Amino acid sequence: MNEMDIILEFDKNMKSLNSGINPLRKCVMGYYGEVLVANEFKKRGFNIQKKGGQAGYDLIVNGMNVEVRASEVKIERAFPKKITAWGWKLQTRDKNKNPKPIKYDFIILVKLDKDWKNHQLFMFSKKEVEDMKYTYFRGYQTVARVIYLFTNGIEEAINPENNKYDMITSQCIEFNKNPSSFLIDWDKFSV
Repeated sequence: MNEMDIILEFDKNMKSLNSGINPLRKCVMGYYGEVLVANEFKKRGFNIQKKGGQAGYDLIVNGMNVEVRASEVKIERAFPKKITAWGWKLQTRDKNKNPKPIKYDFIILVKLDKDWKNHQLFMFSKKEVEDMKYTYFRGYQTVARVIYLFTNGIEEAINPENNKYDMITSQCIEFNKNPSSFLIDWDKFSV
């Protein structure tokens, strides 16, 4: 059994506890995303190092700092319960609510299906993230920038009645209208 299979089996067991509501699953999902992305880079012959910890990025790929964030479909507290999405934190805030510096060159967003066996990889550069407006929702006090990919399209989510916390940026709208244009571009990591 390889590392990814072990993680998938562990997650399956976690889902059976407390109706899938288990804080450990989020950590496991993050680690699974890192392993998945590292394996994708290795398959393509890239030189990678795992960093992790508090570095502000997870991998070094051909000298570039890469952060990895994984998400499965969920109900986001900033929207009504009828709206589901994959959501990724792109930048965090410090204890004084100031945005922390972005230490990665690229962030790779892992979109996982329900059982984590199928995925898509999207990417944003540091500059693309820095060009996004800050968001603030009392329920996500440590989040400075965030992006969503909605399951039923963005139209319902951008309705002012549903987007009362103004969590949807222009980049989020662009991402939802044409997600394939944000799929990972492996050439950006070639030296």
